[in-house]
Amino acid sequence: ASASLKDLIRATKVDARRFREEDMRGKEVVILADVERLQGNRMADLDKFVSAGGGLIVFAGPHCDLEWYNRDFFKKGEGLFPAAISGLKRAQGMPARILQQRLTHPAVLYFNDARGGRLQDAEFQSWFELDAVTEAKPLLQLDQGVPLIVEKQHGSGRVIAMATTADAEWSNLPLQPFYVPLMQRLAAHLATQSTSTAWIPAGTPTRLTVPRELASAEHSLRDPAGLTSTLTPIVEGGNTMLKTPPLETPGIYQLVAGGRTRLFAVNLDTAESAITPMPAENVRRIAERHGAEFVESLDAWRKLDRTRRFGSEFWQPLLLALLGLLFFEVLLQQRITRG
Repeated sequence: ASASLKDLIRATKVDARRFREEDMRGKEVVILADVERLQGNRMADLDKFVSAGGGLIVFAGPHCDLEWYNRDFFKKGEGLFPAAISGLKRAQGMPARILQQRLTHPAVLYFNDARGGRLQDAEFQSWFELDAVTEAKPLLQLDQGVPLIVEKQHGSGRVIAMATTADAEWSNLPLQPFYVPLMQRLAAHLATQSTSTAWIPAGTPTRLTVPRELASAEHSLRDPAGLTSTLTPIVEGGNTMLKTPPLETPGIYQLVAGGRTRLFAVNLDTAESAITPMPAENVRRIAERHGAEFVESLDAWRKLDRTRRFGSEFWQPLLLALLGLLFFEVLLQQRITRG
Protein backbone atom coordinates (compact mmCIF):
# COMPACT_ATOMS: atom_id res chain seq x y z
CA ALA A 1 0.00 0.00 0.00
CA SER A 2 1.28 3.44 -0.82
CA ALA A 3 1.66 5.98 1.97
CA SER A 4 0.79 9.62 1.37
CA LEU A 5 3.13 12.27 2.75
CA LYS A 6 1.69 15.57 3.86
CA ASP A 7 3.53 18.68 2.79
CA LEU A 8 5.90 20.02 5.42
CA ILE A 9 4.59 23.56 4.83
CA ARG A 10 0.86 24.21 4.73
CA ALA A 11 0.02 27.45 2.96
CA THR A 12 -3.15 29.54 3.04
CA LYS A 13 -3.65 32.26 0.41
CA VAL A 14 -5.35 35.47 1.53
CA ASP A 15 -6.09 38.62 -0.47
CA ALA A 16 -4.09 41.49 1.04
CA ARG A 17 -7.22 43.67 1.05
CA ARG A 18 -9.01 41.11 3.24
CA PHE A 19 -6.04 40.27 5.44
CA ARG A 20 -7.05 40.23 9.14
CA GLU A 21 -5.54 39.38 12.50
CA GLU A 22 -7.55 36.14 12.56
CA ASP A 23 -5.65 34.94 9.47
CA MET A 24 -2.41 34.86 11.48
CA ARG A 25 -3.71 32.77 14.37
CA GLY A 26 -1.95 29.43 14.55
CA LYS A 27 0.46 30.46 11.78
CA GLU A 28 4.24 30.65 12.03
CA VAL A 29 5.10 32.70 8.92
CA VAL A 30 3.36 35.39 6.86
CA ILE A 31 4.46 36.12 3.27
CA LEU A 32 3.66 39.41 1.53
CA ALA A 33 4.14 39.17 -2.24
CA ASP A 34 4.01 42.45 -4.20
CA VAL A 35 1.66 44.03 -1.64
CA GLU A 36 1.10 47.71 -2.38
CA ARG A 37 0.63 48.77 1.26
CA LEU A 38 -1.10 47.64 4.45
CA GLN A 39 -4.25 49.54 5.36
CA GLY A 40 -5.88 50.28 8.71
CA ASN A 41 -4.88 48.10 11.66
CA ARG A 42 -3.18 45.48 9.48
CA MET A 43 0.26 46.98 10.10
CA ALA A 44 -0.21 46.97 13.89
CA ASP A 45 -1.55 43.39 13.79
CA LEU A 46 1.41 42.22 11.71
CA ASP A 47 3.87 44.03 13.98
CA LYS A 48 2.31 42.31 17.00
CA PHE A 49 2.54 38.93 15.24
CA VAL A 50 6.25 39.31 14.44
CA SER A 51 7.15 40.84 17.81
CA ALA A 52 5.64 37.79 19.53
CA GLY A 53 7.93 35.44 17.57
CA GLY A 54 6.32 35.11 14.15
CA GLY A 55 8.19 35.23 10.85
CA LEU A 56 7.61 37.55 7.89
CA ILE A 57 8.87 37.34 4.28
CA VAL A 58 8.31 40.36 2.03
CA PHE A 59 8.72 40.09 -1.76
CA ALA A 60 9.23 43.13 -3.97
CA GLY A 61 7.01 43.87 -6.94
CA PRO A 62 5.80 46.54 -9.38
CA HIS A 63 2.75 47.37 -7.24
CA CYS A 64 4.72 48.20 -4.08
CA ASP A 65 4.28 51.80 -2.95
CA LEU A 66 7.92 52.73 -2.31
CA GLU A 67 7.03 55.91 -0.46
CA TRP A 68 4.87 53.93 1.99
CA TYR A 69 7.49 51.18 2.34
CA ASN A 70 10.18 53.68 3.31
CA ARG A 71 8.00 55.94 5.45
CA ASP A 72 5.75 53.48 7.31
CA PHE A 73 7.14 49.99 6.74
CA PHE A 74 10.87 50.76 7.21
CA LYS A 75 10.37 53.81 9.43
CA LYS A 76 14.08 54.75 9.63
CA GLY A 77 15.00 51.28 10.86
CA GLU A 78 12.35 51.08 13.59
CA GLY A 79 9.66 49.43 11.46
CA LEU A 80 9.17 45.88 10.25
CA PHE A 81 10.92 46.17 6.89
CA PRO A 82 14.69 45.50 7.18
CA ALA A 83 15.94 48.09 4.68
CA ALA A 84 15.28 51.40 3.00
CA ILE A 85 14.55 51.14 -0.72
CA SER A 86 16.62 53.46 -2.91
CA GLY A 87 14.54 52.64 -5.97
CA LEU A 88 13.90 50.14 -8.74
CA LYS A 89 17.01 49.14 -10.67
CA ARG A 90 17.15 47.47 -14.07
CA ALA A 91 19.98 45.47 -15.57
CA GLN A 92 22.00 47.30 -18.21
CA GLY A 93 22.98 44.80 -20.87
CA MET A 94 23.87 41.61 -19.01
CA PRO A 95 21.43 40.48 -16.29
CA ALA A 96 22.49 40.54 -12.65
CA ARG A 97 23.34 37.26 -10.95
CA ILE A 98 23.73 36.03 -7.39
CA LEU A 99 27.25 36.70 -6.13
CA GLN A 100 29.27 33.53 -5.72
CA GLN A 101 30.60 33.46 -2.16
CA ARG A 102 30.79 31.26 0.92
CA LEU A 103 27.33 31.32 2.53
CA THR A 104 27.21 31.52 6.33
CA HIS A 105 23.54 32.11 7.18
CA PRO A 106 21.85 28.93 8.48
CA ALA A 107 18.93 29.25 6.05
CA VAL A 108 21.21 29.05 2.99
CA LEU A 109 24.12 26.90 4.22
CA TYR A 110 22.65 24.03 2.19
CA PHE A 111 23.55 25.81 -1.06
CA ASN A 112 27.29 25.76 -0.35
CA ASP A 113 27.09 22.21 -1.67
CA ALA A 114 26.84 22.20 -5.47
CA ARG A 115 24.29 19.39 -5.22
CA GLY A 116 21.86 21.91 -3.71
CA GLY A 117 21.74 23.82 -6.99
CA ARG A 118 23.77 26.49 -8.74
CA LEU A 119 22.50 29.84 -7.45
CA GLN A 120 24.43 31.74 -10.13
CA ASP A 121 22.12 30.34 -12.85
CA ALA A 122 19.36 32.76 -11.78
CA GLU A 123 19.20 35.95 -13.89
CA PHE A 124 17.72 39.22 -12.62
CA GLN A 125 16.44 41.95 -14.93
CA SER A 126 14.97 44.18 -12.19
CA TRP A 127 15.29 44.50 -8.43
CA PHE A 128 14.79 46.88 -5.53
CA GLU A 129 18.04 48.44 -4.35
CA LEU A 130 17.98 47.74 -0.62
CA ASP A 131 19.98 49.87 1.77
CA ALA A 132 20.04 47.56 4.79
CA VAL A 133 20.43 48.90 8.33
CA THR A 134 23.28 47.76 10.54
CA GLU A 135 21.08 45.24 12.35
CA ALA A 136 20.05 43.56 9.07
CA LYS A 137 22.09 40.63 7.77
CA PRO A 138 22.43 39.84 4.04
CA LEU A 139 21.72 36.20 3.16
CA LEU A 140 22.42 36.48 -0.58
CA GLN A 141 23.88 39.32 -2.63
CA LEU A 142 23.81 40.26 -6.30
CA ASP A 143 26.98 40.80 -8.28
CA GLN A 144 25.89 44.45 -8.59
CA GLY A 145 27.07 45.08 -5.03
CA VAL A 146 23.57 45.12 -3.50
CA PRO A 147 21.77 42.57 -1.30
CA LEU A 148 19.16 40.23 -2.76
CA ILE A 149 17.87 38.86 0.56
CA VAL A 150 18.26 40.53 3.97
CA GLU A 151 17.00 39.60 7.43
CA LYS A 152 16.59 41.46 10.69
CA GLN A 153 15.32 40.75 14.18
CA HIS A 154 12.09 42.47 15.20
CA GLY A 155 11.06 41.82 18.77
CA SER A 156 11.10 38.05 19.25
CA GLY A 157 10.55 37.40 15.53
CA ARG A 158 12.41 37.96 12.28
CA VAL A 159 11.69 39.60 8.93
CA ILE A 160 13.21 38.63 5.57
CA ALA A 161 13.07 41.03 2.62
CA MET A 162 13.47 39.87 -0.99
CA ALA A 163 14.63 42.45 -3.53
CA THR A 164 12.86 40.64 -6.37
CA THR A 165 9.40 39.30 -7.14
CA ALA A 166 7.97 35.96 -6.03
CA ASP A 167 7.05 35.20 -9.66
CA ALA A 168 9.09 35.36 -12.87
CA GLU A 169 8.23 38.98 -13.73
CA TRP A 170 11.63 40.40 -12.72
CA SER A 171 13.84 37.30 -12.87
CA ASN A 172 13.94 33.64 -13.74
CA LEU A 173 14.62 32.76 -10.09
CA PRO A 174 11.25 30.98 -9.65
CA LEU A 175 12.07 28.82 -12.68
CA GLN A 176 15.28 27.45 -11.14
CA PRO A 177 15.30 23.94 -9.59
CA PHE A 178 16.65 25.35 -6.31
CA TYR A 179 13.85 27.93 -5.89
CA VAL A 180 11.44 25.67 -3.99
CA PRO A 181 14.16 24.33 -1.63
CA LEU A 182 15.30 27.93 -1.04
CA MET A 183 11.79 29.08 -0.13
CA GLN A 184 11.26 26.02 2.06
CA ARG A 185 14.44 26.74 3.99
CA LEU A 186 13.61 30.42 4.45
CA ALA A 187 10.13 29.57 5.72
CA ALA A 188 11.40 26.75 7.95
CA HIS A 189 14.11 29.04 9.36
CA LEU A 190 11.50 31.62 10.38
CA ALA A 191 9.01 29.01 11.60
CA THR A 192 11.51 27.28 13.89
CA GLN A 193 13.03 30.40 15.44
CA SER A 194 10.76 30.03 18.47
CA THR A 195 12.37 26.70 19.23
CA SER A 196 15.97 25.72 19.84
CA THR A 197 17.64 25.18 16.48
CA ALA A 198 20.65 23.09 15.56
CA TRP A 199 22.52 26.28 14.71
CA ILE A 200 22.87 28.61 17.69
CA PRO A 201 25.83 30.98 17.28
CA ALA A 202 27.84 31.82 20.38
CA GLY A 203 27.10 35.19 21.93
CA THR A 204 23.38 35.22 21.11
CA PRO A 205 20.34 34.49 23.28
CA THR A 206 17.92 31.77 22.27
CA ARG A 207 14.31 30.83 22.92
CA LEU A 208 13.28 27.31 23.89
CA THR A 209 9.80 25.82 23.86
CA VAL A 210 8.60 24.22 27.08
CA PRO A 211 6.27 21.18 27.09
CA ARG A 212 2.94 21.91 28.72
CA GLU A 213 3.56 19.45 31.55
CA LEU A 214 6.80 21.27 32.49
CA ALA A 215 5.39 24.80 32.38
CA SER A 216 5.46 25.13 36.18
CA ALA A 217 8.73 23.23 36.76
CA GLU A 218 12.06 24.83 37.65
CA HIS A 219 14.45 24.87 34.68
CA SER A 220 18.19 24.69 35.26
CA LEU A 221 20.63 25.54 32.45
CA ARG A 222 24.20 24.18 32.69
CA ASP A 223 26.82 25.56 30.30
CA PRO A 224 29.94 23.70 28.99
CA ALA A 225 32.04 25.23 31.80
CA GLY A 226 29.74 23.71 34.43
CA LEU A 227 28.10 27.00 35.50
CA THR A 228 24.39 26.70 36.28
CA SER A 229 21.61 29.28 36.02
CA THR A 230 17.87 29.11 36.61
CA LEU A 231 15.37 30.06 33.88
CA THR A 232 11.73 30.97 34.44
CA PRO A 233 9.15 30.05 31.75
CA ILE A 234 7.08 32.83 30.17
CA VAL A 235 4.02 32.74 27.91
CA GLU A 236 4.24 34.21 24.39
CA GLY A 237 1.50 33.93 21.81
CA GLY A 238 -0.11 31.06 23.69
CA ASN A 239 3.19 29.12 23.89
CA THR A 240 5.31 28.55 26.99
CA MET A 241 8.90 29.62 26.32
CA LEU A 242 12.28 30.00 27.99
CA LYS A 243 14.48 32.96 27.13
CA THR A 244 18.18 32.49 27.76
CA PRO A 245 20.79 35.21 28.23
CA PRO A 246 23.47 35.45 25.52
CA LEU A 247 25.21 32.06 25.37
CA GLU A 248 28.87 33.08 25.19
CA THR A 249 30.61 29.71 25.55
CA PRO A 250 30.58 27.28 22.59
CA GLY A 251 29.79 23.68 23.44
CA ILE A 252 27.00 21.44 24.73
CA TYR A 253 24.40 22.93 27.09
CA GLN A 254 22.12 20.93 29.39
CA LEU A 255 18.60 22.04 30.28
CA VAL A 256 17.20 20.09 33.23
CA ALA A 257 13.55 20.24 34.35
CA GLY A 258 11.21 17.73 35.99
CA GLY A 259 13.84 15.00 35.92
CA ARG A 260 14.37 15.40 32.15
CA THR A 261 17.62 16.51 30.52
CA ARG A 262 17.65 18.26 27.17
CA LEU A 263 20.86 18.90 25.22
CA PHE A 264 21.61 21.51 22.58
CA ALA A 265 24.79 22.86 21.01
CA VAL A 266 26.14 26.40 20.71
CA ASN A 267 28.61 26.90 17.87
CA LEU A 268 31.11 29.56 16.93
CA ASP A 269 29.77 31.94 14.30
CA THR A 270 30.98 30.71 10.90
CA ALA A 271 31.80 34.32 10.03
CA GLU A 272 34.75 33.94 12.42
CA SER A 273 36.36 31.76 9.74
CA ALA A 274 36.18 34.46 7.08
CA ILE A 275 39.54 34.85 5.31
CA THR A 276 38.80 38.16 3.59
CA PRO A 277 41.98 40.28 3.77
CA MET A 278 41.80 43.24 6.13
CA PRO A 279 42.10 46.63 4.36
CA ALA A 280 45.68 47.97 4.41
CA GLU A 281 44.64 51.15 6.21
CA ASN A 282 43.15 49.11 9.07
CA VAL A 283 46.38 47.10 9.37
CA ARG A 284 48.38 50.35 9.39
CA ARG A 285 46.33 51.75 12.28
CA ILE A 286 46.75 48.55 14.30
CA ALA A 287 50.52 48.63 13.70
CA GLU A 288 50.76 52.27 14.81
CA ARG A 289 48.73 51.50 17.93
CA HIS A 290 51.24 48.81 18.96
CA GLY A 291 54.38 50.69 17.89
CA ALA A 292 55.07 48.34 14.98
CA GLU A 293 56.22 49.07 11.44
CA PHE A 294 53.84 48.58 8.50
CA VAL A 295 55.02 47.59 5.00
CA GLU A 296 52.96 46.93 1.88
CA SER A 297 55.48 45.00 -0.26
CA LEU A 298 58.22 42.39 -0.01
CA ASP A 299 60.86 44.89 -1.15
CA ALA A 300 59.82 47.32 1.60
CA TRP A 301 60.06 44.54 4.17
CA ARG A 302 63.54 43.55 2.99
CA LYS A 303 64.69 47.16 3.21
CA LEU A 304 63.27 47.47 6.71
CA ASP A 305 64.79 44.14 7.74
CA ARG A 306 68.27 45.35 6.75
CA THR A 307 68.01 48.51 8.82
CA ARG A 308 66.22 47.45 11.98
CA ARG A 309 68.12 46.43 15.10
CA PHE A 310 66.89 42.87 15.37
CA GLY A 311 67.29 40.47 12.48
CA SER A 312 70.01 42.42 10.60
CA GLU A 313 72.27 40.34 8.37
CA PHE A 314 75.92 40.30 9.55
CA TRP A 315 77.17 37.12 7.88
CA GLN A 316 78.41 38.99 4.80
CA PRO A 317 80.91 41.30 6.58
CA LEU A 318 81.94 38.39 8.80
CA LEU A 319 82.66 36.25 5.73
CA LEU A 320 84.70 39.05 4.13
CA ALA A 321 86.72 39.45 7.33
CA LEU A 322 87.37 35.71 7.44
CA LEU A 323 88.50 35.64 3.80
CA GLY A 324 90.76 38.63 4.45
CA LEU A 325 92.29 36.84 7.44
CA LEU A 326 92.95 33.72 5.36
CA PHE A 327 94.55 35.81 2.60
CA PHE A 328 96.76 37.57 5.15
CA GLU A 329 97.77 34.20 6.59
CA VAL A 330 98.85 32.98 3.12
CA LEU A 331 100.96 36.10 2.55
CA LEU A 332 102.54 35.75 5.97
CA GLN A 333 103.34 32.09 5.32
CA GLN A 334 105.00 32.93 2.00
CA ARG A 335 107.17 35.64 3.58
CA ILE A 336 108.29 33.33 6.38
CA THR A 337 109.18 30.62 3.84
CA ARG A 338 111.31 33.02 1.76
CA GLY A 339 113.11 34.27 4.84
